[in-house]
Parts: sequence; C-alpha cells; structure tokens
Amino acid sequence: MNIIRHDMGPRFSEMVVVDLGSARLLYLSGQVAENPSLDITGQMREILHHIDGMLATQARPSKTW
Repeated sequence: MNIIRHDMGPRFSEMVVVDLGSARLLYLSGQVAENPSLDITGQMREILHHIDGMLATQARPSKTW
C-alpha cells in the first residue's frame, strides 16, 4: 500500500491517494468555493470543477455519471 499526499498544509492535505494495488482510494478535504459571494449553486459548481481538476491529475478513466 502506497500513500501519496497532495498540496500538504500545516493541518491536512487537499488530496490523499491510497494505492491499494488493483484500485485507488482518494480522500479530498478542504474544498470550498473561491468566490463566497456566489449563490449555493454557483459555489457548488466551483467546488465540483476544482474536484474534477484534482481527479484528472490521477489519470484514471473518466467519470461514469
């Protein structure tokens, strides 16, 4: 098992990848909208866009939904 931490801060990592051999487990933390003046829909779009970018760095098949 291999653990890789991305964007480490003093308290947590933005993303942690645990390589389990045949699969990977990703933990995400600290995801907030960059523009808090947006409504909840706009903030969620920003957050999901950021998460999509982080997941894209893992070079796995695209999302299936």
